[in-house]
Amino acid sequence: MKTTSRLYFLLAWLHSVVLERLRFTPVGWTKSFQFSEADQRCAMDSIDEWVDRVAKERLNVRPEQLPWDAIQTSLEIVIYGTVQRFLIPTLIPSHNLP
Repeated sequence: MKTTSRLYFLLAWLHSVVLERLRFTPVGWTKSFQFSEADQRCAMDSIDEWVDRVAKERLNVRPEQLPWDAIQTSLEIVIYGTVQRFLIPTLIPSHNLP
């Protein structure tokens, strides 16, 4: 299985949590935000970029070789915006990553 497949699965889970939380906007967030498949596609492209930099034409990469901090930061700030600055570290704390 290609490394990105596993990361895509984790991203799909994260994206579904974000979309589910939108159903409870008054409780979940103080205002409504729009997230869509475009956000997920951008996140997948970001993951591809980071994995390709490390993989260098290989299909699989050891988890400890991936730049987890960079991937988390790109998801947290660039893709899902600062609204997620508390949610993403809670769901995917960097100390739990390989």
